[in-house]
Amino acid sequence: MIHKNSYRLVLLTLIGILIYSCQNEDDFENVNVTDTSQKDLSIVKLGDDLDIPYTTENMSKAFDQVLAHLDTKSSIGNSQFARKSNFASRSASARSIEIIPSHYYYRFLPKDSLEYETLVKDTILSVTNIPLHKEVIEAGDAYDDPTIEGDETGENFGWLYSVLPYNYDFPNHIENEKLEDMYFAPELDEEDEPLAKGESMVRVARNKTTDDLLTVDENGEVFEYLELEALKLTNNLDEEELEILRFFIPNDNSGISYTFEEAATKGYQMSELILDYNSVAELFNSEEGISEVNGAKTGASWWRRRKWTPHGRITVRDDVLNRDLPVRRAKVRVRKWGGFYQ
Repeated sequence: MIHKNSYRLVLLTLIGILIYSCQNEDDFENVNVTDTSQKDLSIVKLGDDLDIPYTTENMSKAFDQVLAHLDTKSSIGNSQFARKSNFASRSASARSIEIIPSHYYYRFLPKDSLEYETLVKDTILSVTNIPLHKEVIEAGDAYDDPTIEGDETGENFGWLYSVLPYNYDFPNHIENEKLEDMYFAPELDEEDEPLAKGESMVRVARNKTTDDLLTVDENGEVFEYLELEALKLTNNLDEEELEILRFFIPNDNSGISYTFEEAATKGYQMSELILDYNSVAELFNSEEGISEVNGAKTGASWWRRRKWTPHGRITVRDDVLNRDLPVRRAKVRVRKWGGFYQ
């Protein structure tokens, strides 16, 4: 998507070290208080449940919003997407598509060290003991599961959380609970970029929903609108997007669109507003979606979803040498909205 952050699930894990940054790029480690000899570790504190855009329920509502924009006779249907997109030209087929899970959000409760090792060594599950649906309100060095007595002393194991592909045969003999159905749109790069040393490819599982949408719209442009609608419905559009996007207000057939700030002064929440799809095209053009075709600049219709490969440098300060040194063989996991990259 044009969001370079790719709006997927986010978790940076450093073996033996926890480094916290902003909410969308927090660092977590599967570690209990007793996993270290240090007695002065600070404890991670969690807040309310996050409103995650990529639940199947929310993505279904977002898809209904996309379909509503195909009505060219309505005040919201006067967009290039409604009149000229591949998706709109096959709207009859599009309306029969159902959003079904591409992933499931589970938690697992190991009863012994063998089950624990089975879970933490599973690179598909990529489990964490930090609930992915909770806001981190205070960073810390370790997490104590308040629902499990004795996990802080090592007497019992706490819950481990994972978002896994819909078709993955996970270890079902371990106590588990499904928390949520999820749908993630695919990455649609025309070519696979070469991986740097140490990088591993992460692919989003394609399910029937994705196949059906690509049958209707082979360019995959619809995924961009779908994700924007999902983010809007959960009040998760970022400031950069809100500066460009415009909105219609409910029950107003005038065809007048407003900036988010203008709509907010009228008392509307982000989730209540209706996206102006002409401004969505402007958003695409403001990013890297502009291409040269026969000497002319084109926008969304030629744009392709780009994979987001998290990258950066992890260093420690050597007080003796007085310089930063790289951390060798550090393991990094990136988590956002429920998806994992490693």
